[in-house]
Amino acid sequence: MEVQGGHAAQQKEVSRTTLTLISQLGKIKMLEYAVLMGRVKRFVYAGSGCSIYGLKEEFTSMHLNTPYQNSKMAGELYCNFYWHHYGLPIVKTRFFNSYGLGEIPGQFRNVIRNFIYWAMKGQPLPITGESKMIRDFCCSYSSIQQTAL
Repeated sequence: MEVQGGHAAQQKEVSRTTLTLISQLGKIKMLEYAVLMGRVKRFVYAGSGCSIYGLKEEFTSMHLNTPYQNSKMAGELYCNFYWHHYGLPIVKTRFFNSYGLGEIPGQFRNVIRNFIYWAMKGQPLPITGESKMIRDFCCSYSSIQQTAL
């Protein structure tokens, strides 16, 4: 029997320390369970590209300034540990600009959800900077489908 494990929970409210700590414990429990199962084909960890890999200086200095960033980095480091220590086959993904069902608008939330909210309220859609930046967005459902292949 083929068993696959993974952790793809998403909590984008970068200022919510308690929920981030709960998510971190969830990552460790999933990794522990995968080791106990003993026959996991691969453990997929859904990282977050934007939160910690956007700037080279942030990544190399590990000067991360939100609980969300710290949690994502710690998750990758725990995956490294379980691969080196237990031989658990790990696949780490780094999704950039994910959006999906169930999101709520807010200051540190995805621009897609905020734009939908503002448009439905008849409010202007703010564009910051010089409008020269281009970004791709990934639907969470599609990302999970592709990762499962």
